[in-house]
Amino acid sequence: MGARAGERSPGQGTLLTISTTDVSDTALHPSRRPLLVFAQRPDASVDIDAWNAHGARFFGVRVGLAEAPGDPAPRHAAVRFVVAPAGIAPGIREATARPRLDDDLARARAAEAAHPAASAGLASLAARCPTLWLVTRHEDGDDPLAWALAIVISSTLLGPILDDERGRLVGAKTARAIVEALGAAKPRA
Repeated sequence: MGARAGERSPGQGTLLTISTTDVSDTALHPSRRPLLVFAQRPDASVDIDAWNAHGARFFGVRVGLAEAPGDPAPRHAAVRFVVAPAGIAPGIREATARPRLDDDLARARAAEAAHPAASAGLASLAARCPTLWLVTRHEDGDDPLAWALAIVISSTLLGPILDDERGRLVGAKTARAIVEALGAAKPRA
């Protein structure tokens, strides 16, 4: 179970709010396209302890929640995370989850077709993912906190990340390189 508002669990940040409403791709931050993270889980549940442990161990990124979701396995969710990568100030990033649509898969296939050497096979992986997480970007250019959250979700839920702004579909290895280039997190030895 995640920490309650104002509390901290060992190794966790603090999340401000959570709800289970259906939110569109642009409702949270309409000026930026979110990072689309395909997920193999059939629901939008958040195992924050597992996500936090995985992110801290492999990417030096801590994530946290204020309270546990009411529905243990919702199909839609809107979550505000505190993202605390090693080496930069923590911040809040929103993510929504919903069932994957055919249009999402078409966009992943188009990105793979545009960059076949960089994303070979990732569109097929996306096709096996019934859920899509949309991570809101807050900064101009690449947002290191959004990328840090996206890589934790991607690597925990075993799906690729679609950067719709740049038309690229990436896996964990490339996403890790992007996060490292942005200076948001350094992998642990």
